[in-house]
Amino acid sequence: MKIPQIFLFSGDSETGKTSMITHLIPLFRAEGYKVGTIKSRPEKFDLDREGKDSWRYNEAGADGILLYSPEQTTLFTPSVSSSLKDLVEKYFFDFDIVLAEGFKEENKVNKIGFLRKGVSENLKLPVDNLIAIVTDFPYTANVPVFHPDNVQEVYTFMKEQIYEERHHMFQLHVNRKPVGMKNFVKDFMKNTILAMVESLKLKEKDIEDISINISDPYEEDLEKTEEE
Repeated sequence: MKIPQIFLFSGDSETGKTSMITHLIPLFRAEGYKVGTIKSRPEKFDLDREGKDSWRYNEAGADGILLYSPEQTTLFTPSVSSSLKDLVEKYFFDFDIVLAEGFKEENKVNKIGFLRKGVSENLKLPVDNLIAIVTDFPYTANVPVFHPDNVQEVYTFMKEQIYEERHHMFQLHVNRKPVGMKNFVKDFMKNTILAMVESLKLKEKDIEDISINISDPYEEDLEKTEEE
């Protein structure tokens, strides 16, 4: 199953999270990525406007409401306690990238922290999995720091993260048991296999998993004979 790459944009209101996401979406889509967005809110939001049919359905106590038009479909269901990863797996399982806002207590996904002069000048989120910071004033950190105007730099950085996490996972199994290898050996074997696969005109972004099975035909014939 495809596992979408999640990036959580965290920070106070008015620090530029939504603006950055809206600039990044067309860049990723131009590369052929399917992009989804998720935003958490601390309070309940209105279901359509008062007096509209969907509002009336909600007021009547419907457990689920789906709005359909030829242009878009929107599904409203009651929320249950769920992590960001759970939401992605349930609603965005066939996407390549999910850009999320909020979820301040989430600690198992890559986070990009947002700061802004005069609005929020100190990180207030758990720093677990913090991979970068976006700020409009000088800031020292042990992760890359970007200015909010440098959207292209943020985009390039995120693409590198996608490559690292999606394509640098490599495990060799012999007789169904994992074999330990040094990193340079892993990189050599992985890059060789990827190069061979990509020569078949497959786009790198479409490669989710590669499986290679090498077995002894004599052993297979012997097993068949024993079964007979």
